[in-house]
Amino acid sequence: MTTAAALITSLLLLLQPGPGQQTLEAEAQRFSAAFLAKDADGLGQTLSDEGILLHLPGEKHNRLNPRQAQAALGAFLHRYSEGETEVRGVSRAAGDDGRGFAEILWRTGSPGAGEPVIFTVFVAYAKVAASRNLTEIRVLY
Repeated sequence: MTTAAALITSLLLLLQPGPGQQTLEAEAQRFSAAFLAKDADGLGQTLSDEGILLHLPGEKHNRLNPRQAQAALGAFLHRYSEGETEVRGVSRAAGDDGRGFAEILWRTGSPGAGEPVIFTVFVAYAKVAASRNLTEIRVLY
């Protein structure tokens, strides 16, 4: 193998996602799609059974059980019109405990607003058994 080929191979290995990264990326994409579709039931299936920290603009929530969080998300999402989402970043927490985070950009319309409304959605995951569950959702303007 030439030096250039060895260098390219090394760089490609460094750029590959770490263990669990692909799964975290897939979870973030699934969340993003369900969020865009306003699929409160689909979002509810990903929530931690132990409860979730939910932060929505203009609302005050602490730790909610999954059913309460699902209802709050459904009510919040249906206030807005069609839009688009984009996963902006995914990262694993330090250590190897299966926690991770995703940042999602949500562009949508609001009744009475001529310009698009842009939100940043931060989600936190914890690994439980063989899957990841959402433990926190923060929606910010």
